[in-house]
Amino acid sequence: MDKRINRKGIVLAVLALASCGGSGSADEPAQPGGAAEPEVTTQVPAATVDSPASGDFTSVEGFKDADASAVVTIDGVRYEFADLYCVTMAGALGAASIDGDPQVQIDLPPTGWESSGEDWSPPAVSVQNVAADLYYTADAFFADMGLAPVGQSQVDDFTSDGFSGSGSATFHESPAGRTVTGTFEVTCPRP
Repeated sequence: MDKRINRKGIVLAVLALASCGGSGSADEPAQPGGAAEPEVTTQVPAATVDSPASGDFTSVEGFKDADASAVVTIDGVRYEFADLYCVTMAGALGAASIDGDPQVQIDLPPTGWESSGEDWSPPAVSVQNVAADLYYTADAFFADMGLAPVGQSQVDDFTSDGFSGSGSATFHESPAGRTVTGTFEVTCPRP
């Protein structure tokens, strides 16, 4: 079996697991705040799908878990997500919300990914707040495609053990085109 796994593979696995169905709703979305405004919290409630699923590969575990969560703080606005779909494989971690607004997607390669000789994609974090028309992307591929200036959309640093991770990122905010900084944490319990 080809061991080269990239971010697209993780995302596709997360989306395939999510296609099992379910719908959810979200509280009012958070609005971005300036430095002088208080921190705003958005809690995204759990979706209705509660049956876990396993990936087809022995080294891949995919599941949806009420204990899987993420917190992303961008420009002073705190977004909280629960009941995420997670995919863990070979030390890599992918987590995504499927239902509700806002939504999050976090993809973290394994430790040592750059020198592993494997085809891992760089780490990436995105938050989409459709109701507020805000899209935050920290993904080097986003800049590589010319959608953001180089250095203005990337995960700056991260740690991960394959089931939980945290770090800091530089986000490109669309449609305004601003560059903002933030932090993230994600936890996917071991299956």
